[in-house]
Amino acid sequence: MNNDILISALDSFGIEAEPSGRNDLVVQGRKVSGSAYKLKLGKKDGSLPLSLHHGTMLLDLELDALGKYLNPNKKKLISKGVDSVISRVLNLKELNSEIDHEKFSQALSDAFIKKWEGYGEVNYRVLTENELK
Repeated sequence: MNNDILISALDSFGIEAEPSGRNDLVVQGRKVSGSAYKLKLGKKDGSLPLSLHHGTMLLDLELDALGKYLNPNKKKLISKGVDSVISRVLNLKELNSEIDHEKFSQALSDAFIKKWEGYGEVNYRVLTENELK
């Protein structure tokens, strides 16, 4: 359900992504995102509906480091038809040199608001560093 928000944000950079499985996004057959989300419909009176989405977006990662820290089962790599974790992923910066954390965050916020504004007021805010701890 929330993949369409991520796909819309990427589309604003001219990047065509598609869902893969339940939680991943791929571009040109290579993984760029993995995420999880939870929707809470709220109370019976309709108050307090919540949407929590968290995940990764490979904007400009040091891919050698990724290969060092992620060690999936070799059988899983074989089942995906790839030699290594690095060969299976893609940095979005390779497709659009303008993409960075700030610009992607803004595009994501815009896509979120566009999707949900027709359902009432979108109550969102940026969490502080202390709230994230």
